[in-house]
Amino acid sequence: MLKKLLEIVKVKNEIDQKQAWYNWPITYLNWLKDELIEVEEEIKENNSVYLEDELWDIIRNYLNLLEWLKKEWKIESIENVISRAENKYISRVQVIQNREDNQRSSGWKEVKEKQKLELQKEHNQKYPNIL
Repeated sequence: MLKKLLEIVKVKNEIDQKQAWYNWPITYLNWLKDELIEVEEEIKENNSVYLEDELWDIIRNYLNLLEWLKKEWKIESIENVISRAENKYISRVQVIQNREDNQRSSGWKEVKEKQKLELQKEHNQKYPNIL
């Protein structure tokens, strides 16, 4: 399912870049902001059809943003972003999963800080001459 969606995103991204209204990643970032507001408006009882439609708009714009960032070599791949997200989230959930309610927030913060340090180390290895 995701593979097919990513293929469609590539096609749409190519089309977008040829449009007069297109303003590089700012286009998708602005649309994401607008769509978040629309999602908020659709969160109500008995409204799943409209809510799901607005949630799709967030996914579409987010994936188009990632596609642009990939084309501009700002990120290596969309798959890397998804893999990072998965690893990051799994680590955080595993830490809080076995904690008491009153310790979950501190557990989340601890693993977040550890991940921040790991990210900094990875960044420094990849870009040693950039502060």
